[in-house]
Amino acid sequence: MPVRVMNLPANDQTVRITVLTWSRALGDTLLLVPALRAIRGANPEGLIRLICGPEPGQLLSRAGLADEVGDNSDPRLALLAAGVEGTPAADYAGRESARVGQPHEVRRKHGRAATLPGAGHCGADWVGAGESTGAAGVLNKDAVKAALGGPELVVGFVSRTCELMSGLELVGIVGLAVDPIPPPGVHAAEHFERSLEAVGIPSLWEGAEAVAPVVVESPNVPSHGVLIHPGSGATWKCAPPEIYREVAAGLARIGRPVAVLEGPADAGRIHAMEWKGEIVRAESMVELAHTLQNFNAFVGNDSGVSHLSGLLGVPTVALFGPTHPDTWRPLGPNVRIIRTCSREPESRIRVCEDPHCMAGIEASAVIAATVETIKPVQE
Repeated sequence: MPVRVMNLPANDQTVRITVLTWSRALGDTLLLVPALRAIRGANPEGLIRLICGPEPGQLLSRAGLADEVGDNSDPRLALLAAGVEGTPAADYAGRESARVGQPHEVRRKHGRAATLPGAGHCGADWVGAGESTGAAGVLNKDAVKAALGGPELVVGFVSRTCELMSGLELVGIVGLAVDPIPPPGVHAAEHFERSLEAVGIPSLWEGAEAVAPVVVESPNVPSHGVLIHPGSGATWKCAPPEIYREVAAGLARIGRPVAVLEGPADAGRIHAMEWKGEIVRAESMVELAHTLQNFNAFVGNDSGVSHLSGLLGVPTVALFGPTHPDTWRPLGPNVRIIRTCSREPESRIRVCEDPHCMAGIEASAVIAATVETIKPVQE
């Protein structure tokens, strides 16, 4: 049976579409913004349900990019997550027994949309697990459909495309599965957004810098300070703390007040900065968005916070090294990239294994980029 995809009918712009990612990370979810906007543009009266981590989902819902939000750890989604190691829903999926046989190799369509080839169940026979099944292991299609929001189309940005498409076929829902790792040199957000052309949704992509800021209303009054975040969800993406120490000192010398953002895993890096000034914390991602908008510039690594700052339109300086900005730079019109690593883009997230990859970044270059980024906003 061939892949079942759909074109949105020209006279029907009220389709229920569910967008699914197994990632719960802020940065990964924010890269879906152009795809969500393209879906809304093609389907203005329809409903968009976003299934991801709860906090990033609520943030994008608050910004008007999703009508409904689902949690990707919902056990009713276990059938679709079977075999996906590290996926919250897969904890319920009985990974060792939920699949019989090996899936065929997933192909790329036009180098972008990874979809199930015309091999029926992708060479795998499925049995349900967890709340995807009822008595005697009978598949509970209604439970899966309810968790997905009763969509007419599911677009999944998932690494195990074959498993997702097999599960959707059993449930009877039209689907498109897209490998989240783009071809070398293609921005991840462009990869996601252009993949929708396979289901008749035209691309609006004009570049990472052309992505309009999202709007998250903030009750705070903007300051004239610079917020620095020395951490990241992956420590190998972090520039040495001494670089941030020099940046903070240099900005202070030219009259730019500095505060440091502390996330749950950042205490050690802030201590290594020998920072004695203001420390800012946020209890939720919505509060984090408000906090970022309270500053007129942000400096950080390749992290979810940098992605959020860029998408909010805050002047952002992002320090890159082991990851390549051609693929992963924050979206938004006021983003500057600092990178000294010479490694080229590849079809993987980390392109440089050198643990000192970011040591060559000069604090003076970061300071200059920060000041230049602020200037257009102030003029």
